[in-house]
This record gives sequence, C-alpha cells and structure tokens, in this order.
Amino acid sequence: MAVLKDHEQEDGPTRDEPSGGKPVVGDFYDLVTDFCRSASGTEALHKGYFDGPADPAPLAQAADRLTRLIGERLRLGPGTALLDIGCGSGQPARLLAEETGCAVTGTDIAVRQLATAQRRAATTQHDGRLVFHHAEATALPFPAKTFDRALMMEVLTHLPDTPGPRGKGAALAQAARCLRADGLLVLADLMHLPARLGSGPEPAEVPSMHVSTPERLLTLLDAAGFDPVGVEDLSEQVRPTSPRACRAIDEQRQPLTNTYGEAAVASMTALMEELARAEYELGYMVITAAVRTTRGGRPASIEREQASAGPVTMSSS
Repeated sequence: MAVLKDHEQEDGPTRDEPSGGKPVVGDFYDLVTDFCRSASGTEALHKGYFDGPADPAPLAQAADRLTRLIGERLRLGPGTALLDIGCGSGQPARLLAEETGCAVTGTDIAVRQLATAQRRAATTQHDGRLVFHHAEATALPFPAKTFDRALMMEVLTHLPDTPGPRGKGAALAQAARCLRADGLLVLADLMHLPARLGSGPEPAEVPSMHVSTPERLLTLLDAAGFDPVGVEDLSEQVRPTSPRACRAIDEQRQPLTNTYGEAAVASMTALMEELARAEYELGYMVITAAVRTTRGGRPASIEREQASAGPVTMSSS
C-alpha cells in the first residue's frame, strides 16, 4: 500500500495526534517498511499481480508486474512527466523511470520511506529524472499544469470520503490541478464491489481505511474534472498477495525473529492474516481517467479512443 496522512474525519486527528492509540498512516508505513522488505524482498508495499492462485511468482516480481501494467495505462515514455502521489519508498517510480524513460516526481508523508526513496535515487543512473518531496495528496506543492500523468496507487483508501480539504475529493482536485490538458490519472486500489458489499470488515489494524465503491470514485473523479477512460477489475489477480506475504513471514520466521523480535513477527503475522481475510471480501480496481477540458468537453485524443472502443465498462484482466 502507498502512504498518505491519516484523517479520520475532516477535523480529525493529525500525524501528531493518533486516534485510539493507533499510529497514523505515515508512521504506520515507516514502522512496517523494513520488516516487509526483509520478508518479501522488495520495497514496494503495494499489491502484486498473479496469474492465478498457483502462480509461483515471488512477491517482488508480482509487485513489479502490477507497476508495469499501470505504466502501460499511463502511456509513459521519454519526456513524460509523471507525478506519483503516495510514492512510498519509490520502487514503482524507479522502475517506471528506468523502463519507460519518463521523469517521476514522487510525494509522500512517511519520512523514513521518503529517505529511502531519495537514497536509492541518488545511487541509480536516472539523469535527474527522479525527485521526491514530502507532501500530502491534499496539498500538493506544485504549480498548476506541471505534469502529464499522475498515479495514486493504494492511496485514496487512506483518505475519508468527506467534503472539505482533507478527503478523497480534495486529493483528486489537487491531481487535476497539477495535470496538463490531455493529462491522465490512474487510480489502483482496494474497493467494495456490489456483489461483495457488507460481506466483510475492513482491516482494523491498518490506520485510516476508507474503502469506496468504483461508482463512488467515478462520481468523485467527475466532480474533480476527470472523464473515465477505463475501469478494470483485477481482484482475482491481486488477491494472492496477502496470503503470499503470510507464507513469506512463516518461511523466514527465525531470521525475522532474530532481527525484529518475537513480538514484531507475531504482530506482523496477525496483520497480514487480517488483511488476507478482509481483502478476500474486497475487490481491486484500476481506473484510468483523463483531464476534462475547461469547457466541459473531453480531450480530443480520448474522444477518438472512446469512439472506436465503445463505452467504458468494468473489465477483468
């Protein structure tokens, strides 16, 4: 999952005021990053893409697969300016910059994760195409129309669906403001699907979980000035991620215990098991949307695509 500041409600707790003793989102990810890297072999904490439950791909490979799929939806290439909102430790940003030639600006509020992203960028050859900033999704520090593309990978789940400056709508409005005409935004996140609504709880141990439906996010995107290009259901492809993480912890229990202690291993095992149970009842969607032109029409390139492709529908990959 990616990282954003925790606000349980519009005037809710801040980073310095955790609710009910639970860490806020940035602190939570800072705490689990090192452990998850040791267990899974990757600094990418987002979901992975598996070709079915029997796919033997390691977690790191599956995570990179999902990143590449999202990169394809973003249509990245040399000269493209990508804003990665909630970039975490920067693994997706590094992969996309390396493989597509795009320039990536990442933002996050998790201090340790950002430090890792900056350190890794300093030791790789990307010709200055990787930059990271400490910033919230709802208060991006960039001028209007700075970027060609924007990415929110497992970000909106951590923001409440409330009016005002701290909710999902505010974050989407910020993304729209920062994108140029004809810009694209990709959202990839856990979502409630109609067939599964009410069938299971959201993970209680992950701070600030606010899972939406695809329909609600499409409404918020419309209000922010986006038009949908594609809506894909990847639920079955990402569902093995948390069970695989549980298995990875179990297989490396002794070295993990030696490094982090028994209490940390027990806590992370319980967390991953809870995630696996909750996510079995949730879906995972990738939504691609284009910036609407100022007069209310669609960008010409999107009009041409949709005229040939037909209406936007939910699909499974």
